[in-house]
Amino acid sequence: CFPFTGMRGGALRAGPRAGGDDDGGGASSDDGRSSDAGPIYPCTALAVLRIVELFRPADWSGDTMTVVNRSEVLGLPLAAMLSGRGARVLSADDRSVLEFGPGGRVRRTDLSLEECVRGSDVVVSGVPDPDFRVPTEWIREGSTVINVASGHGGNFDEGTVG
Repeated sequence: CFPFTGMRGGALRAGPRAGGDDDGGGASSDDGRSSDAGPIYPCTALAVLRIVELFRPADWSGDTMTVVNRSEVLGLPLAAMLSGRGARVLSADDRSVLEFGPGGRVRRTDLSLEECVRGSDVVVSGVPDPDFRVPTEWIREGSTVINVASGHGGNFDEGTVG
């Protein structure tokens, strides 16, 4: 399991990973309050980050990752964490695509969702709409695909992805 320290209202503080790497998290007091000023991430976003680390353990600089969902629970914190590790992150919702880059830089792009997915090494989708699907033909061979949507079969046709 992952070394989490502290929990507060559905958010986990990331503790050091094996090998001494640190996500910026730290110890917490017995009542769940942080004992330092490190970030606290939503559980779902942090879990997806750990899954990406398992499937793509190398340096992410040069990788493009698309997150389809811009919620405060999944999309925004995940985009920030992935870009903080060196990836170019395209954050898509039903209105626009934002690019998260180095140093916390965020800019609006004119890319379509299809262009984002076709150019991505990793595609994460967590859209709660049961009718939303990422077309399989958009997914590049060798890409890592993570479905975070629940309760309605997900955002990918799992019979054709994989």
